[in-house]
Amino acid sequence: MPPFRPTRPVRREAQKALDWRAELPKSRRAMTAVGVRRAVQLANGQPVSLETIRRMLSFFDRHEVDKQAEGFRPGEKGYPSKGRQAWAGWGGDAGRAWARRIARKYDREWYLERLARARKADQKDQSTPAPKKDQRTGSRRNRPGSATAKGRTSIELDAPTEKALRRKATEHNEKHGDDPGKRATYTKLAAVYRRGAGAYSVSHRPGVSRGAWAMARVNAFLYLLRRGRPEDAKYVGDNDLLPKAHPRGRQ
Repeated sequence: MPPFRPTRPVRREAQKALDWRAELPKSRRAMTAVGVRRAVQLANGQPVSLETIRRMLSFFDRHEVDKQAEGFRPGEKGYPSKGRQAWAGWGGDAGRAWARRIARKYDREWYLERLARARKADQKDQSTPAPKKDQRTGSRRNRPGSATAKGRTSIELDAPTEKALRRKATEHNEKHGDDPGKRATYTKLAAVYRRGAGAYSVSHRPGVSRGAWAMARVNAFLYLLRRGRPEDAKYVGDNDLLPKAHPRGRQ
């Protein structure tokens, strides 16, 4: 079995975490002692074991929810959040992709079992009925039907959410906007967000806020836009908002 040496993008992410730790005041620093050791190992390009690859994937699974918190992305208040720092310390998105490639090739049985467990747990969590305190009907700000594909009424959101959605649309279009089948608009993202906030009243993963649940749906929609297919095959609820030129725009 060959040594698993971190790729350059993984090393850059880990070094970013160490740089943040050196620059930020103590009150804003993140990462446990284990996380710091991992960041040093990855930043220095030291080979890691298959067991470490497993630990990396387990870390990313546990901390996926941190990506929905404010401060995870540039431009957001509190950036880099403690969750963002820790995520980088383990190699960031590049580290997750790298670890997945290795696990699929050299630890396939464990990897497939892990995927099956994750899907089962995810289905159970997402089907958890919302407690009574989270159940809402309608909106004081927005009229019924405003989040439909044919909605003609603009959706009103709080200022931070509107800013975040506009930024997401801009960043997405800077990379993919030349393709009419992939172009995002603030209006469509706002509709997806409102649908996600409404779905939260029915069922959601325990411990996740309404805003994070709704923003996760926006992220799933953007993935569908740029990739032409959803990350989760069961996600079809927003296909009516896709551009006509999108492969699934008429489905």
